[in-house]
Amino acid sequence: MRTSVRLIVAGLIITAAGCASKKPAPPPSFWQYRQPDFATAPGVPVYAVVSMPEGFAPDRSAAPMWLGAGTEVALVGTYNGGPAIVGFSGAQFADYWVLASEQASEGLKGKMLDAAASPDGSALVLAVAREDGTGIDLVVRETAAPKKGGTVATLKGNFQSAAVIWLEHNQIVVAARKAPADDRPVETTVHYFNPAGKELSKRRTIACDLARPFWNPSGTLAFAATQPGAPAILFDRRKGKCSDLLIPGNVRFIQWSPNDQDFLYFAALAGTSDAGGFATFDYDLSTNASRMIAASSGAVAFTQNGAVAALGNRKLTKGVILGSPNGSIPLEMAELKLGTGEMQITALPLQTTPEAMALSAIRYSKAANSLAFELPVPSTVGGIDLVTFDLKSKTTGLMARTLRSRGLPPMSWSPDGGLIALVYIDSGPQATPSSLGADSNKPPSPAGSVASRPTLAILGLPRLPTP
Repeated sequence: MRTSVRLIVAGLIITAAGCASKKPAPPPSFWQYRQPDFATAPGVPVYAVVSMPEGFAPDRSAAPMWLGAGTEVALVGTYNGGPAIVGFSGAQFADYWVLASEQASEGLKGKMLDAAASPDGSALVLAVAREDGTGIDLVVRETAAPKKGGTVATLKGNFQSAAVIWLEHNQIVVAARKAPADDRPVETTVHYFNPAGKELSKRRTIACDLARPFWNPSGTLAFAATQPGAPAILFDRRKGKCSDLLIPGNVRFIQWSPNDQDFLYFAALAGTSDAGGFATFDYDLSTNASRMIAASSGAVAFTQNGAVAALGNRKLTKGVILGSPNGSIPLEMAELKLGTGEMQITALPLQTTPEAMALSAIRYSKAANSLAFELPVPSTVGGIDLVTFDLKSKTTGLMARTLRSRGLPPMSWSPDGGLIALVYIDSGPQATPSSLGADSNKPPSPAGSVASRPTLAILGLPRLPTP
């Protein structure tokens, strides 16, 4: 069944207005901890700044995973050319361990396709393609002892890719895309397991592409983007089939609501293709309707009780976005209750441009009841600012700036909401790969921070609000 989209604008648009003056960037003396490519603001505790081991390159699209109740951070990337996961723990997170790799001793017996952490961070689940091409092994490993654990289930068949997620109710979902064949459409098999590898329900083989599904919290629905010119799709586990949505297939998915009833996505405004001609929308499954939440802003997130927080300014119009994409604008944070339309707006002590705001992103921590957002710096030097916003006190804290960044650094909150892990990647050339010893799972620890390598920073929340 095809669904329809209605654009609801009145009373719900959170956008940004033009401004005659631009607030200058903080002077060099403002920053507390400084490196050539990274600096933190006064009052921000710096718990760790560590360079990646030689041979390991983190994946810029994968957020850091917090393991061991917040005592370890794991990064997905490539190690000596192959997929890998490296964990950082110990004093100042300076100890490095290869949690999963084809290259290290006790390595995987095949190619790692995807990985996910358990809700409590005590284990990892890996989808590993067998070397002989006969299927995919589901491997579970304890994070405290990576050598423990092993294959708990096997998906037999010829698969091209797989995506795995470990849901809050301790259920592992695997979506495996079958290798394409000339005489049939793309097919995906969907499997549900417990951590011991017991299949919880009959597998589904569906005639749609779930190569990269975004599952709702209960695991009953999955959104999947497709290709330009084709619609996005929604897989319903209860019905066992996919439905087309009248949403463009090349949108950027943001987040499901806590109650599974709607989701946020980022897409081009109708009739626009220029920089800044984008917006974040909410799609309500009960009405099959989209409504604009924030124009020229990708920094939108669900918070407590299904409310939405959006970075922007309510006065911005499409004409301003397209006519002055690099014009200076003041920022606001809006908190919106979708059911009632009730809205609270807080002016932020920050300036940006529509073009920079369209590239922004935000993450919410329930434990801290706070938001952390990344905002490109509108300057010739470039860079990304990391900023927090406390939803209770309505205070803003500038945390850090990464310089010369070409994209948003991967970032995530710790489980208790007290720390933020940030990986700045684009500071310079990647480290030269080198092999590990044959009998070691631990890469050599680099001596100090090296600006030319990707670097992991662990930061505490700012003690002082931004003036």
